[in-house]
This record gives sequence, structure tokens and C-alpha cells, in this order.
Amino acid sequence: MIITHNPLLWVLVGVITAFVFLKSMEWSVDTIQPEKDRKSIALIIGGTLMRWIFISIVLVYSLSHSTLAGLIVFGTFLILRFIFLLKWQGWLRSIL
Repeated sequence: MIITHNPLLWVLVGVITAFVFLKSMEWSVDTIQPEKDRKSIALIIGGTLMRWIFISIVLVYSLSHSTLAGLIVFGTFLILRFIFLLKWQGWLRSIL
């Protein structure tokens, strides 16, 4: 049985969620083909919906354990997503 009262477990869930979320965004952007408008639009909308469903499931699951677990996952996700986006844009190149 997994001990779900450990805050580090929820931090790890937030880290994994942010990583998967951003890797799926990166994949969507890399897959877009300007000459195929409809396919690209469907890819972006479909990918966005999948990411929203994914983060919703993770947040509902963590909130079902406790409010603190949900806040930890949400906070970790937001902070790491922000850091990953800064790194992706090249703003943290000299630091990370």
C-alpha cells in the first residue's frame, strides 16, 4: 500500500505532471505542419483537450486524498511549468 500522506509523494506527482504536460506541448508544436491547416488545428485542439483532461484527473485524484495534497500538486505543477517554460524560451540558459 502506498502511503499517500507523504508530501514528497505529492511533489513528485506535481513534477511528473508538469513534465508530461510540457513534453506533450512540445510534441504538439513539433508536429504542426503549416501546409496542413486542418490537421494542425485538430492536433492543437485535441492535444489541449487531452492535457486539460490529464491535469483534471491528477488534480481530482490528489484532492480526493486531501486538500493539502491537491494544493501541493497544483503548486508544484504551476511552479515547474513556469520554470520549464522559461527554460524552453531560453531565459534560463545560463542558470540551468
